[in-house]
Amino acid sequence: MIVISASGNKRMLIRRRKFVTRAHSSGFSLIELMMALALGLVITWSVLEVSLSSLRSSQTLNNSSEINETGRYLTQFLQKEISMAGFLGRLTDIPSKSTSPSRWMCRPVMKWDDLTFSIDGLNDMSGTDSLCDTSFQPLAGSDVLMIRRTSSKEIVYSNPLNPDSYYLQAKTGTENSVTDIDTVVRIALGSWDNFPLLEMDATTRMPIYRYLHSFYFIDQNNTFRTMSREDGAWISEPIANSVVDFQVEYGIDTNDDNVADKIGFPANRDEWQALISVKISLLVSGAMPQIVASDTSFFYAGNTSSFTNDRFKRRLFVSVTEPTNLTMRLGD
Repeated sequence: MIVISASGNKRMLIRRRKFVTRAHSSGFSLIELMMALALGLVITWSVLEVSLSSLRSSQTLNNSSEINETGRYLTQFLQKEISMAGFLGRLTDIPSKSTSPSRWMCRPVMKWDDLTFSIDGLNDMSGTDSLCDTSFQPLAGSDVLMIRRTSSKEIVYSNPLNPDSYYLQAKTGTENSVTDIDTVVRIALGSWDNFPLLEMDATTRMPIYRYLHSFYFIDQNNTFRTMSREDGAWISEPIANSVVDFQVEYGIDTNDDNVADKIGFPANRDEWQALISVKISLLVSGAMPQIVASDTSFFYAGNTSSFTNDRFKRRLFVSVTEPTNLTMRLGD
């Protein structure tokens, strides 16, 4: 018979507790720790990659949306302006007053000959030339479009006029036995005394229209702008940012068949008066750089624009518009 004393039992319990304590306090081995770190890195890298991919996709989507919005707005805006070129109120034909009308886009004083050039432009700007002696310098290599027309809103007699702005009053056109052009069209500064033309009842004064003379171009900061003659001075307003290039091509009808026989930049005043269409090319860029660089090239208006290892997304917008107001052509 084996007898264990109380003191011996106590010593066995102490040994068992020390054994259990050593087993629980031994921790991870080096291999287990390295595997845990590696697994953590893989998980972290996966989460980071998913986040970066989501960021790239979101940035690309935002850039595309911004570019499309800017390009569509500018295209529609210019299409409307071009289609209105040559609108001169009730005038349906421009009577000939000069055998050789002069072209001067920046003329500060309204001249009759200006009506015969309702669309004009400048090609391949140098980047150092100022527009109409203002502080604005169109972007190098870009084009400038100029449009003349009147407002589509009639100004009824007795309404106040701006004495520093030009207005136009006109009948439907030259009539039989009418030789004095001033009895058909009046162009003058804002005073009702300068506009005496009457309706067929010989009593009611005909309405007048505000004369508009506007330029469209890109400045040195890639901002698309309009510049117009207002209250005796040139005033410019920004339309959209991040426009890389603006090119204008003209459809010219050389044989009066209402079909463009030449596409390009008019060579003389006769070709300017024979315009029947205007083609615009707008190269628009995203405002913010992308994460991933890319190489892109664009071919338009006889030019090639290439961007190597570039981080900006771009898109080309092209449209052709026909001016609907044929008063831009001289009468017979």
